[in-house]
Amino acid sequence: MKKSNIFKTLKLVLVIILLIAPLSNAISSGDSGVAVVKKAVNNVIKESSGGKIERAEKSPSLFSNDKLITGRKAFALVKFVEDNSILRIREQSILTIKADGPRNSSLKEAFLDKGSVGFDITKQQNNQQFQLTSPTSVASIRGTKGKWCRSEHSDTLILIEGRVVLKNRLSNNEIEIEAGFIGISNEDGTIEKRAATEEELKNADRFASSDDIRRQLKIEMRDPRGNNKTLKLDYKE
Repeated sequence: MKKSNIFKTLKLVLVIILLIAPLSNAISSGDSGVAVVKKAVNNVIKESSGGKIERAEKSPSLFSNDKLITGRKAFALVKFVEDNSILRIREQSILTIKADGPRNSSLKEAFLDKGSVGFDITKQQNNQQFQLTSPTSVASIRGTKGKWCRSEHSDTLILIEGRVVLKNRLSNNEIEIEAGFIGISNEDGTIEKRAATEEELKNADRFASSDDIRRQLKIEMRDPRGNNKTLKLDYKE
């Protein structure tokens, strides 16, 4: 083979390598995503950071700034790739997944615009952080389990295990919440905590551990004396 042909072949190979290298690096570093949807029940919508809206199905990757929206009687289970932390997003909720920093040295964030989430967060390493956030509050977590809710005027954190620092964004006031307690961060900047009741802790544990959607059927009845009675039946979907 002539030298000119050899040089042409080498140039072609070099060009191919230069074209493929960036693509392979992108695939290896980013295609796995931040988290994965492990379960989606009923009407769960995924809105990507680029604005694409689609129905969320089992197993699609979630990247930073992807949003999950659950409708009525809907549920989504999200698992983080890095540390296997779990979020159980309940009905009529809006939650955005965020992450920053290199793999295994990152800040992971679950931003709740509306609704409620059960969480079971793996113990974080010294170079890792996990935060439950909202427009009003930031809960910094090292590893714990509980329930995170956002209402019209406040955020509520119910803790089953561990300790969490809950901060109000508006006033910068913060408070440490221990297992068995509830932290409440209000839109007027105030923040408080109190002991959780046994029923509240059971409810938080169900949010953090169970994939069932529980419902209550109410049946109105009238007894022989003409008094109205309400029969309540709890059931799972």
